Amino acid sequence: LNLICHPVTTPCGHSFCRTCLVSSLRKNKKQCPTCRSVCHIQAESHSENILLVNVARACFPALYEKRLVEIEEEKQGWDLVLPIFFFNDTLFPSSPLALHLFEPRYRVMINRIVNASRKFAYLPSFNGYQAQVGHVGVIAELNAVEFLPDGRAHLQARCRERYRILEHWVEDGTQGLHWCKVELLPDEPEEEEEGGEALPVLASRCGQLFDSMMAQVGLLADIEESHGPRPEDPQKLSFWLCAVLPIPYDAKHPLLTTRSTVARLKVCEELMRESVHANDASPHEER
Repeated sequence: LNLICHPVTTPCGHSFCRTCLVSSLRKNKKQCPTCRSVCHIQAESHSENILLVNVARACFPALYEKRLVEIEEEKQGWDLVLPIFFFNDTLFPSSPLALHLFEPRYRVMINRIVNASRKFAYLPSFNGYQAQVGHVGVIAELNAVEFLPDGRAHLQARCRERYRILEHWVEDGTQGLHWCKVELLPDEPEEEEEGGEALPVLASRCGQLFDSMMAQVGLLADIEESHGPRPEDPQKLSFWLCAVLPIPYDAKHPLLTTRSTVARLKVCEELMRESVHANDASPHEER
């Protein structure tokens, strides 16, 4: 047993380390781990028991300081424990997301996150809406939410970082709300091959092709309003292009999971080049 640290006392009178109580309430029914009384407190932000803090500090000052360091390290991972929303489509970082939540488990989810992290794990799922270790998705961050009188909710969100699932579970008493612990998944560093072109050159060419496309179709203002301005960073640019271009449905998920910025940009480059050439040729065909 460790010395209690950041002690939180439940309504039934039992006290726990904050991180222990957070872990218990996230993975089990909302009950006191000791007596099983109903416990719906927000353990991450609930006030500390100052009396217990003072006693622990007075009796074990060195040990308490050591425990504080350990607790802070554990708390750093809280932002990477998220409820999962399953959907049968692939989205990319920078994609906007509008949802109508009506299933009971997602009603629980939105009420949990709206006053906490305001984030959830958007997970593309094409076979049974089940999570597995290694699955890749994107973290979605709430922009706005409207609760309806019957408990449903309309939300607007923005997809942010890409993640990979390390652990997953279903929370008791939520009618199937899945949770996951994730790690962020940046692209791997690109090694410039002998005779190959530099990544910035490829990114610049993709930007020029996109400008040519927009000059033909005139949708730049609408795209920037929904997805934000075009990024300069090659990795962010590759995801942004995947989000705004009409990529075939079955080709989208491999572009999300690949950790090669170059591979992603090359697919986008080819798609844009075909579009530009097709639009250039169409007036001649009409003649």
